[in-house]
Amino acid sequence: MVELWPIAAAAALAANPAAPGESSVIPYPAAFFADARPNNAFDMVQRLPGFTFDPGDTEMRGFAGAVGNVLVDGERPSSKSVILEDLLRRIPASAVERIELIRGGAPGINMQGQAQVANVIRSREASSTTALTVGARAFSTGWIAPQADIEWTRRSGALALEAAAHATWEMDPESGNGRQSRRSGSGAAIDDGPMRHRERGYTLQANGSAVLDQGGDVFRLNLGGERQYEGTRQEVAIQTPGGLAPSDLVTERRVDRSLEFGGDYEHTLGARSTLRVVALQTLGRQTSLERSEQPGATATSDQRQKTGESIVRATLTTGLARDLTVEAGGEGAFNVLDSRNAFTENGVPIDLPNARVRVEERRAEGFVTGFWKLSQRLSVEAGSRLEASRISQSGDTRLARSFVFPKPRVVATYAPDANSQLRARVEREVGQLDFADFAAAAELGGGTVTAGNARLEPERSWVFEAAAERRFWGKGAVILTFTHAEVSQLVDLIPVEGRFDAPGNIDKARRDELKLTATLPLDRLGLRGGLITGEVVRRWSKVTDPVTGRPRRISFLPPFEGELRFSHDVAALDSTWGIEAELAYSETEYRIAQVRRVEYGTWWTLYWDWKPRPGLSVRAEIQNLAARDFRRIRTLYAGSRADDRIDLVERRNVGFDPFLFLRVRAPI
Repeated sequence: MVELWPIAAAAALAANPAAPGESSVIPYPAAFFADARPNNAFDMVQRLPGFTFDPGDTEMRGFAGAVGNVLVDGERPSSKSVILEDLLRRIPASAVERIELIRGGAPGINMQGQAQVANVIRSREASSTTALTVGARAFSTGWIAPQADIEWTRRSGALALEAAAHATWEMDPESGNGRQSRRSGSGAAIDDGPMRHRERGYTLQANGSAVLDQGGDVFRLNLGGERQYEGTRQEVAIQTPGGLAPSDLVTERRVDRSLEFGGDYEHTLGARSTLRVVALQTLGRQTSLERSEQPGATATSDQRQKTGESIVRATLTTGLARDLTVEAGGEGAFNVLDSRNAFTENGVPIDLPNARVRVEERRAEGFVTGFWKLSQRLSVEAGSRLEASRISQSGDTRLARSFVFPKPRVVATYAPDANSQLRARVEREVGQLDFADFAAAAELGGGTVTAGNARLEPERSWVFEAAAERRFWGKGAVILTFTHAEVSQLVDLIPVEGRFDAPGNIDKARRDELKLTATLPLDRLGLRGGLITGEVVRRWSKVTDPVTGRPRRISFLPPFEGELRFSHDVAALDSTWGIEAELAYSETEYRIAQVRRVEYGTWWTLYWDWKPRPGLSVRAEIQNLAARDFRRIRTLYAGSRADDRIDLVERRNVGFDPFLFLRVRAPI
């Protein structure tokens, strides 16, 4: 399938206009998606040419940085507990008037530095829908994992109500049966034997929202809660003269609970200005109990965490002129993490750095952004944010630090014609500290213990990005993007206290990324209703290792990732079938005396969707068609890696069998 992308790029040279109107905004009416018989807005968003859905990161603190790349009626959702995909799934396709694909920028739209944003425009007509989804995954072990969802929406006049409840049971794709082998630094076999890894869990979630639109005033309220459970059991045996003998047993039980409530108020100030105020409160609690048993040795890790986040954000958007829109405002946030970790070896408590810690952050940010359409072909978005924060820590370490960061951004978009666009971006990005990095943690199943680091600083980068886009054949698109980042205070693993690994800062680093996104309709190549989409990313990185002093890649950053998808709409059968592939990738982490590399094989999914009438759909899947392997290679050193004396190489290979998935969605 990769070989077909150059065909699409060549075909783009002779393309017809993709859509009328402004080159930066392409409207796709509901009729554009009719061949795919979508059930909801998410099904429609996935069919946007050249668009890759980004759900955002709900774990990120603050509001602006956590949003994805889809708007609803021109606004980003004001809830963080509701996953963007779930929110789109509960908007019926019949309620979508059109979807606008915004590229580079548009008046009144803050792109948040993203190259593309989809805007789902809903119909204003009165409606009421209730849909029930039931399904199950059937695994080779005989375990059946059920799921059930119920969604309810009602729009009547100025009031719109939505509610959803969700329950699902799952098995982690790293589960399965395999082998573990260990060899000495000289290559001599130490032991070899079978292993078994099982990780199962469930998620229970409920949320609801209310919107009151009174013309110049819009009120929104959100409420949501979630409970997640994960249970893990990992067993390793070795071959001895007397037969198989247990070598390692690791068990873990983890529970996460969260609650969110908030809302926003939007007020129209005249013909060109809008004021929006968002307030949000989230609370969370996590408990994790992990135990490792080896011949003659035991270890336990008992971790308990409480989190809280309070956000208030105000934004004023105004049109100073027909082609100039300015957005200004501010955000204030208070975040807290309270973490306790009790770690023992053979019943003896081990004092890890920052095992008991409370972290508080008070952060304020002011911002102003202007979008200026200089001509039909050229537009510029420019602005800056100024962030000031104070992070204080108590417990094992008492420390308080303050930071001030200006974050300017300029994005220029040039459209030579209706089908082509060139984009350039220069931005100073400041990463967000993960509060969990301040606290000690153990991953006994992975063979690692990580200390907390009270002196961790936010990562800073100057980012330079260029993108070229070409659209063709109505549904086709090719986008090539190159991004270069000059990084200071990179967050990676570093030594602390001479013997513990911990997240910390490395002075300088470099990241480069080349991304190709493509949508290739196959109608003109002889397959009516056929579509190939995909995205591949190649990354290069360089940093000086704090242990060896030699250059290496950045930890946890995969050098390659990609997805390929083929779908075929068969109108005569009211069906769509297809095959999808999440391509193989790997990532590596570098510790004081250990290099750990994990490798994931390609994950294939074969599916069939049958939609005999609007709202009713049946989906059948064979997941993990090629039985993807999960491999972990740990290279342990005698002393530190700087001594370059390998003591042990441990290899694990676990195979996860294919499984079946069946889901039925129907209106009730």
